[in-house]
Order: sequence, then structure tokens, then C-alpha cells
Amino acid sequence: MAVADVNSAIMVLEQMLSGPSFSILLDPLVTATSTNEFLVAAAATPSPRKRKGSPPVRNEDYFESEVPRYSDPTFTFHFRMCRSTFEDLLCELEPTLCCKIQPAGKKILCFLWLMGNRESFRNVADRFGISKSSLHRNLTHVANSLLILSKQEIQWSKETFEKKAISKEFEKFPGVVGCIDGTYIPMTGKSGAKRDLYICRKGFPAMHAQVVCDGNLTILDIITGYPGSVNDDSVFQNSALHQALQSLPVEYHLLGDSAYTLEHFLMTPYKDNGSLSDTQTMYNLRHSSVHCCVERCIGLLKGKFRRLKNYECRGDELMCKTIIGCATLHNFILKREQFDEADIDLSDVESETVDLSHVYAPAPNSQASKKRDDVSRKLI
Repeated sequence: MAVADVNSAIMVLEQMLSGPSFSILLDPLVTATSTNEFLVAAAATPSPRKRKGSPPVRNEDYFESEVPRYSDPTFTFHFRMCRSTFEDLLCELEPTLCCKIQPAGKKILCFLWLMGNRESFRNVADRFGISKSSLHRNLTHVANSLLILSKQEIQWSKETFEKKAISKEFEKFPGVVGCIDGTYIPMTGKSGAKRDLYICRKGFPAMHAQVVCDGNLTILDIITGYPGSVNDDSVFQNSALHQALQSLPVEYHLLGDSAYTLEHFLMTPYKDNGSLSDTQTMYNLRHSSVHCCVERCIGLLKGKFRRLKNYECRGDELMCKTIIGCATLHNFILKREQFDEADIDLSDVESETVDLSHVYAPAPNSQASKKRDDVSRKLI
């Protein structure tokens, strides 16, 4: 190589190396002791590695072109409701959704696909031809709209005729106006200093959700937001529902498992110490057969909205809103469609109830105990 060519090459390299994008190359080059060694070192330095993987391929016309071509069964399979129910939902939510950039229908379908499947956040965004940040906004907007709708879709029965109608659904057990139970919504992405507060007794971080339902699996009340470390009875004792039940007519009551404290408005099973009478045994059997409806209700909720079985959401507020949103959709769908037994997922139901009476140590309630004894005798 001629001296002039070498000098020209050095000038070009010096200009290149003076830029910020090449500052990372200076360390291996400063050890060169001559001009030729400098050039050889520069040529031998490997270029920065490119990130593995290809850029996301977005389906730009999925909502506009593909979804309208879905058959009715395919639409129902993907979006957890039939077309007519979706159209009703669109009419309900559209007035409260901001639709300046994306149509309301697209936002709602994004929410339904995201909560009804366990596909990654990025894949769902690519499917609908939007960015992850846009998908997050859609999730937030629809959750906020469903929270407004929940006030008319999830209602505790206040009128006497409503209580009578619900109690007739539970023929095996008199006076029941609802069954109550708690469940865990796993929080896969939970981190931070307070993570340990969310570790439930099953050993993973979760948010607690308390559900009350009727005999048709309609959700009458739902409370969420408590960390998984808080037990069922503590959630109930601190709920607005517990306060409202204080004035419940004496002939009515909820059914709860042994995790709850026996009260005159909440019938729990007899604790089996091996000495139960035939009457008490019959009571427990009837109680269990009727109370299982709330387990089926929670199973249907998680079966339709599968992301509730393993939720990656890190923000508590948004997670609460999406849980309430799914419960609202659960009722909205049940009013318009028959549910499929195959949608009920009971994999999270425990084989046996956990007795936490030793933790709560409730004071004996003679009024509640007497009422339970009276109910048990009526079941003979």
C-alpha cells in the first residue's frame, strides 16, 4: 500500500473513530504501535452484534378483514362470546370509550382476546396490528368502561322478592341467597419490596378475589384488591357486603366453607372431630353439594378468561379493574347465552377445604349456632 493511501486511510479512520457511535472500538485500537498495525487492528475488530430475532410482523388488517370472515363458532371460540352478544356489548361500551384513533369494536376485541387467551402481550399486539403501548391503552380504556358497566351488571339482591327468587334456586338448602368463596389470581410479574405481602398460602404471589354467586352462577358481588396473604374471612369481615348483611332477614343466609366464621347470615359446615351426629353429617353433605356452585362460578370465570389463571399485570389498580371487568363480562354473557360445561375449569379448586378456625379463633356465636342447628333439623 502506498504512503499516500495509508495517510488517506488514517484520516478517514480518525474521522470515523471520533464519532460517538465508534467510541466502543477505541479500546482495542489504542494498543496499535504503528500505522499498519492500526489499520490491521481496525479491519480485524468485529462489528457490534445485531440483536437476534426479526422485527415484529404485524397483521395490519386482522380486525378489518379477517374477523368479519370468521364463522360464528370461530368468533365465539376466539372472543368468548357470540357475535350478537358482542354487538350488545359494543352498544353498551361505545359511549364511554375514547375512539379517536381506533374504533371501539377493535379495542373491545383486543381486551377479549387478551383476557380470553394466554398469548403473550406482544403477540396480541402484533395480531391486531398495533404497538404494545397501544394495546395497553386499549386494555385500560375497556377496563374503565367495564367498571362503569359493572354497576348495573353486578348487583346484590336488595329486595325481598329477589331474595325469594334466589332461595328457590337452592332447593336442597333452605334460605340460601348466595354462596361465597375466595380465589387467587396469580401475579406472575409481581416484584418490588412489597412482593412478599402477596405470597398466598400456596406459595406464589397473587391477588385475592372474593365472589358471591346465585344458583345460576351469576355473580352477585365481587371484591378484589387484597394481597394473597390475606385470608378469606378477613376479606369478608372488612367488606361492604359484611356490613350490609347485618340487616339480612333471619330466614336468609349465605353459604361459606370452613374458612369463614359462623354468623347468623353466613352458614358454615360443622367442624368434623369424628363425633358428628347423623343430622350434622347430613347438614354438611347438603352444604357441600350446594356450596359447590360458587366453585363452578369461579371455574367458569377463569375458564372463559384464562389470563386470570396466570396474570402478568404488575399494576394493582389495572389488575383490579380487569378482574372486575371479566366478572362484568361473565354476567353480561350469562344473560344472553347458555354456558358450556366444558368452559368450567375446576383445576384450581382444592380437594379439601382448609380449616382456619385456629387462626381466627372467633368468639362463640350462640345465635348463629342455634340457627345452624335449626337448619340442620329441617334437612332431615
